[in-house]
Amino acid sequence: MSDQPSFSPPSAPSPPISVRLLDGARRRLLWAVLAAYVCAALLPGPGLALRVVVLARPVLPVLGEVPLTMSAALLGFVLFTAAFGIQPGLLADLARRPVALITGVCANVVLPLLALPLLALGVHLWPYGGRSASLLVGIALIGAMPVAAGATVYGARAGANAALTVAVVLASTALSPVTLPLTLAEAARLTGGAASGSLRRLSRTGGGAFALVSVVLPCVAALAARRLSPERHVRWVLPWVKLAALAAGVALTYLNAAGALGAVVGQPDLPLLAADVVAAAAVCTASLACGHWLGRALKLARPEAVAVTVTSGMNNSSASAVLAVTRLADQPAVLVPVLAYSMIQKIAACVVDGLLSRDRPSGTGPPRTPVAGA
Repeated sequence: MSDQPSFSPPSAPSPPISVRLLDGARRRLLWAVLAAYVCAALLPGPGLALRVVVLARPVLPVLGEVPLTMSAALLGFVLFTAAFGIQPGLLADLARRPVALITGVCANVVLPLLALPLLALGVHLWPYGGRSASLLVGIALIGAMPVAAGATVYGARAGANAALTVAVVLASTALSPVTLPLTLAEAARLTGGAASGSLRRLSRTGGGAFALVSVVLPCVAALAARRLSPERHVRWVLPWVKLAALAAGVALTYLNAAGALGAVVGQPDLPLLAADVVAAAAVCTASLACGHWLGRALKLARPEAVAVTVTSGMNNSSASAVLAVTRLADQPAVLVPVLAYSMIQKIAACVVDGLLSRDRPSGTGPPRTPVAGA
């Protein structure tokens, strides 16, 4: 028998505590969001009080005074973190292959406009249609928003092209000061009735300004900060910043839901609530299906097709909720379809992620996720 000592291979170094905390928080994020909804329904008082707090009133060229509310500040921080996580140089090669990028951005803008007439027709035929103006306004707000940064997270395991997903998020965000008011105006023309009036006022009185201040500027600031920051500092601070962004996202969910869910629990309108959930699920599912069909019809490579699929069905529901809270405070029912869509798109994205990951080519691991989920 040999007396030679046996050697075991060295174990992999343990990840930093910030990474372990971030991984644990991501695994429990859905439960945290559900807890925020429960708190908003049972204890809305603090949320309603914080929602009206104005942190600052900056004066911007052309736009004039733009109040910075707590909700807008939390949304800006979440979007700043998402853009700060983008690796420099990730988008460079997309200029040589613009078809998939243009497809993803156009799908984000056009698909909701195609869904709204069908939704309006369904509401008109529905026996309780007279009470459903809030449903149409809420779905229109969702459809007008750019792609959610969380699309990068949900597409990663299924093999989405990371650079393309990030590019669609950024391009739709950069265009949102123009596309948001135009989409709301077109939605007003399509819907008619009380919903039309709310959407028309919103398109004329701040939709573009909201997109510029609360969506575009945080992303631009983050991209500039990432480019100017030493990479070794970014690697250390990024997990902590993403962890803070997850907490901010849960807090934003509570602030947005406060008041709206209390009314649903206290005086439930079950037919309207069911219509809100069904409409949100139908629009989200149809958008994902259309994105999948577009990828196949254009014969995109699998990673690009997966990216187009995921980005087609995920809109920035947090921005929709903040816009509803700040600009349509007298219509809390508008928040219900927005909040329903927010939860449904996360569940649907998880399902699509699982389905698409089954046919991932063997021997390929999941790509790196460059953006924190938002």
